[in-house]
Amino acid sequence: MRAGIDDTLSSQRTILAVRREDSAGGTQVNTAINLAQARFLRMLVVRTRPGEGPPILDSAVAPAVLYQVNSGMPEPTYLIFQPMADFNGIPTIHISDGTIVEDSVYAIEPDLSHVSRAFAEQDQSFWMKP
Repeated sequence: MRAGIDDTLSSQRTILAVRREDSAGGTQVNTAINLAQARFLRMLVVRTRPGEGPPILDSAVAPAVLYQVNSGMPEPTYLIFQPMADFNGIPTIHISDGTIVEDSVYAIEPDLSHVSRAFAEQDQSFWMKP
């Protein structure tokens, strides 16, 4: 059992990233995302060539938030997060000036999440189960 725990802990990595609020390079950054409605979270890891700016997302893409990695991965690397209300119909994403090196989808579990009461009240049927 201890070996399994050690293997799990050794596979973790620490990444430091900064949220990009701008629309540099034509990247569509949507800051009007309501995470209280999200049930799944898609994370894309995108690498660009040195000297290039952030990846350019297709403007027809679902809402997304862009982070620029400062430490823990080869630079320049960007993380793109897309909240999703359901698992059906994962949106296709088109990126120019970059290569997707990882595409993951995570389920949000309210029992394992620590959110404020104000956040949970936005969707009580999901966040405040009896």
